[in-house]
Amino acid sequence: MPPAISKPAAALIRSPSLRPPSWISIWFGLSSVVLLWDAGYCLLRPRSMPGGDLHWVWKPYELYGEIDHLYGLPGFTSKSITGFTSAQATLNIIQSTLNLEYIYLSHFSQNKRWRLEGSEKRSDPKAPLIGFAAAVMMFSKTVLYCLQEYFCDSCSIGHNHPYDLLVFWIIPNDLAPPASAGHVQTQLANHLRARETRCRSGRRGGSVVG
Repeated sequence: MPPAISKPAAALIRSPSLRPPSWISIWFGLSSVVLLWDAGYCLLRPRSMPGGDLHWVWKPYELYGEIDHLYGLPGFTSKSITGFTSAQATLNIIQSTLNLEYIYLSHFSQNKRWRLEGSEKRSDPKAPLIGFAAAVMMFSKTVLYCLQEYFCDSCSIGHNHPYDLLVFWIIPNDLAPPASAGHVQTQLANHLRARETRCRSGRRGGSVVG
């Protein structure tokens, strides 16, 4: 029989703040699809570029390659830039793996250890840590892209009209990552506080809830 848990600790653990809201899970899922799509384009060039036999899969990148030359012909013909783009595409695959693991641990994990007696299954406590790692990875890559453009005098995006730059580069790349990272950070902190409350409650009751 599992050890008893105090009402304050149980209330904290049952708090909705310990579960990811729907928009976070949807964001992680959709971003994984986009990241894998992006990685496929970068790693399969030139077949994925205009004129290639696989370009139909990545048709929108014809426009994006004109916005960001890292993805266009100028970037592909430069060996140093091609290496950078392929390297970040490989990181996209790693990040997508973390994103999907976060979703699985948050919603589908069957680890019964993380159940309270008489309550429904809760998300695996490892989920916020995995999600935070993925969000920080996305945020770090965003900072890297911005620094790349800063130190090369906007060599890849400086030719754009400000409106095109805002719609096609700044909003997709720079606004969403901090929002998702901030929320998952809060979720991770809530899990740690809940764990501390459970341990304190267990010590007062003569046992520690695992």
